[in-house]
This record gives sequence, structure tokens and C-alpha cells, in this order.
Amino acid sequence: MSDAIGKFSGESRRFEPPEGFRKSARVGSLEEYQRLYRESLDEPEKFWRRETSELVFKKPWTKLLEWEVPFARWFSDGTLNITESCLDRHL
Repeated sequence: MSDAIGKFSGESRRFEPPEGFRKSARVGSLEEYQRLYRESLDEPEKFWRRETSELVFKKPWTKLLEWEVPFARWFSDGTLNITESCLDRHL
């Protein structure tokens, strides 16, 4: 028996999103995604400060990551009500 993973789908068609959907996307291209990914690895504090700037924190975070294998705690000293950031502002 081989250890290789076989290809299960012969599907090769691509479906482009409608232009309106594409224009409103947070990430507009593969190149932009790759740039953001690289920044998240190279400058995580800068990246996450910008990405969380639209969230409403009751107490802003100062600790980005506390990593004690196998546990990770992100923004551990910050406090937010996620419904305020995601729902309430749209009501």
C-alpha cells in the first residue's frame, strides 16, 4: 500500500465571484493575501494592532500572545464584548 495521497476530484473549473462581491472583499487578491500573511509572521504586533483596530475593546490589549506549549492566549489582558463589535454597531 502506498503512503501517497491520491487525487479525489477531477474538477478543474474555476468560478469567479461577481464583481460587486470582489470589490467588497477584505482581501482582493492572492498577492494581497500573501503580503498580509507574511506581515503577520514578520511583524505580528503591528499586524494584529491594525486588524483589531475596528473591534470595540472595553480595555485595550497590551499583550499580543502568551505562548506556553500547548496553550496560546491571545490578547489576554484585553476585554471586549464581541457582540458590540459584530452586531450592535449595525443595529
